[in-house]
Amino acid sequence: QLEAAVVILSLVLGAWIAYRLFLKEVSQDRHRSLQAQFRNLSFHTSASALLLLGYFGLGYLQEEAAFPRLMVYVGLATILWWAVVLVKALRMILLEYLFFRHLHEGVPLVIVNLFTLLLSLVVISVIFSLVFAVKLVPLVATSALFSLVLGLAMQDTLGNLFSGMALQLDKPFSLGDWVEIHTGAQRWVGQVREVSWRATLLDGLFDEIITIPNRVVAQAQISNYSTHRPIYRTLTLVFPYGQDLEQVRKALSEAAIRAKGVEKNPGPIVLMSEAGPNGFSAKLVYTIRDYGRQFLIADQLLSQVLSDLRERGMEIAPTRLRMERESEKGGRGNNEE
Repeated sequence: QLEAAVVILSLVLGAWIAYRLFLKEVSQDRHRSLQAQFRNLSFHTSASALLLLGYFGLGYLQEEAAFPRLMVYVGLATILWWAVVLVKALRMILLEYLFFRHLHEGVPLVIVNLFTLLLSLVVISVIFSLVFAVKLVPLVATSALFSLVLGLAMQDTLGNLFSGMALQLDKPFSLGDWVEIHTGAQRWVGQVREVSWRATLLDGLFDEIITIPNRVVAQAQISNYSTHRPIYRTLTLVFPYGQDLEQVRKALSEAAIRAKGVEKNPGPIVLMSEAGPNGFSAKLVYTIRDYGRQFLIADQLLSQVLSDLRERGMEIAPTRLRMERESEKGGRGNNEE
């Protein structure tokens, strides 16, 4: 009926108006994503409108014998295509709402995908009920064998789906956070790229894409390094016993302050951790904010420390290897270093 098409067109138009009015501040990546989905929605809306016009056009030519049968097929295609437009329009409205609520962080697709799945099932059930007079819900509910087979076949899928929903409710991380995921001997490190209905996607430290099932993530230990608290890192160097301790503290602290990427608050501290045969160990404790640049920051810090030590005339203790040579009779011979 024409009234249903008008309602769906109003939803499409409302989604477009909401995008133009309320989502101007989203990032360029989100703009590109929304614009691509609007292009897809526009294509389906145009195709559905053409089918509807064709159906009404065939209504004026009912005198021909072939047209009534053709109208049945065109009408069915029109209903199904407008149902697709309805699901896509409501999905777009939900996506815009989530984007509006989270302007400064990503939106996981698991919520949108689950909504789309449930809405599609409802629409399909309504179409089968009104058009074909088939009640799908009682049919599925009374089929014990079908339910058993479906449950066994979708056991892992449903486990990943509900685990993904649990992750969104607990919120141990958001899109864009740097995390470490530990489970047993396995360890994954990366930036959260997406949480889909099946898996969590991470961008690794070397731009590789890591896919972890949601069930595994939900049961694992998660360390989030994108909170507002600083991330602590250390650099340990060994100095000979003749070096002045205060000069070592001062040299390492000032070098860390000048290094790019090291936080000034809280500032770096130097701890004398242990004494060994070659000298004493000085541990430089510093903080960073960008977990993804930790290796680059560590490289720049080490270069800065070595350069400052060289300018001050201070040296790091050389590593000494002690070797003992045994005589032919099994006794100990000369010692060499």
